[in-house]
Amino acid sequence: MTGLLMRRRPRLFSWMYLGPGGEDDRRASLWIMTKSVGLMLSSLAVVLSPFLFLMGDPDAPVALTFGLIWLPGVEFLPGMFHYQKIVTLLRCLASVGAWAVWFR
Repeated sequence: MTGLLMRRRPRLFSWMYLGPGGEDDRRASLWIMTKSVGLMLSSLAVVLSPFLFLMGDPDAPVALTFGLIWLPGVEFLPGMFHYQKIVTLLRCLASVGAWAVWFR
C-alpha cells in the first residue's frame, strides 16, 4: 500500500503545474498560487476587521494592519515590478513592527 502511495504522490500535485512545461512554468504556477493565497488571507483580514472593531476585540487594529500590509497590488504596477524584493522586505519589516505592537 505504501509503495502505491509513493508512486502516485507526484501525480497528486500535478494540478499545480500549468502543463508539461519546464521549470519556468512551475515557478509561474507557484507564484500565482502564492499570490492567490495571500490575496485571500489579506482580504479576509481586511473584511473581518470592522466586525472585530464592533465586537470590541483588541486585535482588530492588528488584523487590519496585517491585511493592508500584505494585500497584493503594489507589486503589479509596471514601475514596481523590479522592486519586488524591496517591497517584500518592507512588508516583512512592517509586519515585525505590527507584531511588536501586538505583543506589547
